[in-house]
Amino acid sequence: LGGMIVAYKIVPDEIDEIKETLVDWCDEKELNLILTTGGTGFAPRDVTPEVGLHIFYLTVRANT
Repeated sequence: LGGMIVAYKIVPDEIDEIKETLVDWCDEKELNLILTTGGTGFAPRDVTPEVGLHIFYLTVRANT
């Protein structure tokens, strides 16, 4: 695919920190693809999927 890793960060399961990182990568770094994982797997404390979905929804909605 010819892609390259231009940003990498380990972020704790804290909504504000995850959101800040994702928004920075979208708005400031203008990355075209962002991959996230829950390093320890799905758990009640894992909020990464919800934060990512929320940001994605707001972005898509703003552009329609």
